[in-house]
Amino acid sequence: MGGLGTAVAEWLSGVLLGDYGIIGLVTGLVIPVALLFADRFLIKAKRLNVRTLSDSNWPSRFGLRGKGQRISFVAKDGAPIEHPSMVSLRIKNSGVLDIAESDYELPVTVPFPDRNVIRAEIAEARSQDRADDQWRDMLAGHPGFKVRRHEVVLPPVHLNPRDRFKLVVLLSGESTGEELDCRGRIKGGRIIDDTHPRRITRTRVLAGFALLFAGALAVVLAVQPGLVPLPRQPFECATGDLTVVGSTAFEVAANKAKDAYLKVCDGANMTVNPEGSIDGLDQLRGADMNGRGKLLVLSDGHAPSGYPTLRARPTALAIFAVVVNANTGIDSLTLDQLRGIYSGQYDNWADLGGTNTEIRIVGRDNESGSRRTFEEFVLKAAEPAESSSNCERRDLIPQSATLRCLASGTGRLLENVNTMSGAIGYADAPTATLYPDVVRVRLDGREPEFGHIDEGYPFWTIEYMYTYGEPPAGGLLASFLAYMNTDSARVALREAGYVPCVNQDGSQLEPCLKQPR
Repeated sequence: MGGLGTAVAEWLSGVLLGDYGIIGLVTGLVIPVALLFADRFLIKAKRLNVRTLSDSNWPSRFGLRGKGQRISFVAKDGAPIEHPSMVSLRIKNSGVLDIAESDYELPVTVPFPDRNVIRAEIAEARSQDRADDQWRDMLAGHPGFKVRRHEVVLPPVHLNPRDRFKLVVLLSGESTGEELDCRGRIKGGRIIDDTHPRRITRTRVLAGFALLFAGALAVVLAVQPGLVPLPRQPFECATGDLTVVGSTAFEVAANKAKDAYLKVCDGANMTVNPEGSIDGLDQLRGADMNGRGKLLVLSDGHAPSGYPTLRARPTALAIFAVVVNANTGIDSLTLDQLRGIYSGQYDNWADLGGTNTEIRIVGRDNESGSRRTFEEFVLKAAEPAESSSNCERRDLIPQSATLRCLASGTGRLLENVNTMSGAIGYADAPTATLYPDVVRVRLDGREPEFGHIDEGYPFWTIEYMYTYGEPPAGGLLASFLAYMNTDSARVALREAGYVPCVNQDGSQLEPCLKQPR
């Protein structure tokens, strides 16, 4: 059986490495890419995305703690609304072409068959070429925007790509939790409900085939003799022990870089054990002569004063994000609103246009570099005190204006925000995408992305590698530092969602050259 398996493997490799094998792989790559292009730009280039942000039941009367007032829902005639509920929808042109008014072959309608619509309002609107307030008023006053007893008809307006608006509907009747069924028809496009996106779609299947053939082609080209020569190693492998400590936010990237190094240099012994930036810096500062060359620290931002013997090397630009639990109904905040949450001005997401859910702040301790970045560049103040041991009740400081607990690391914080109703916190933006019920929040309308830094997005920093002075040549620490300037390491950093400080030509990324951040 072993001989047969070897023969089959040799035959398969011969076919793939031959001319016809390469032609077949190229064909297999081109076809799904062409179909993806046609699906995106030709067949269904116009896409109206409708997402249910929240669908919640509200008590007919409820009190706002600490504000000395009570709110009741009443209809226009003054009668109380029975079993009030509220729905929040986001409507967005997620395609690549404009949706013109003439493209609405059937009006886009959101039905509520078992509930009565009391009123509907345009709560928020954003456009590429129109002022937000002006466009919101235009949407609200559009003659096609109709509120009927059991349905709301959306205004058939011209939408540029990425134009969006938020619709809030007050209803009489309890929500059953069933998905809303949006109706209508767009000429040359489709209406997409991404409240619960399908796991398997035509686009994902085609993309999967394209990636499969691209990967196979890359492997074949890399191993075929004389076609693509393997580059010479720009560093020397070393043996020994090395422990990487410090930032928990950078843990995923650190593990990817470590694994990539060990694939080339399998004689080394490396571990990643992050417990916080300050904790890592303290470990390195206090290490003895024997331990200094075996320790590498990763820090979110430049180290504070008090570490004069440590040498910093800018490694990558890290984007952070404010994150909330999906049930808050929130995906955007102004900086003033965010600061109001942490000061205790707001204690319920309903105060900010979200659901009727208590705000629970999940923070980090003083060892966290992520917290230092958040306080210095976003909050412009210290976080409030820890008032709760579990974010369920104020058992530590009962009189505190905020409900705040602590998480021991980035992973634990994201787990809490992912599972805890009304939770808010912060983490590195790439890792936050791994949790299904964690929403990354726009700040002042800007997404947590590298391209928005120049536009004023404030929550970012530089990740630094710290050593105790200059490591001795020939050791594992010096070898790994040299490896971090290679193309392989840059790929590992980008796969983890970070932007390397060292470009391919050896130059430094501009933000990494500025005043230490």
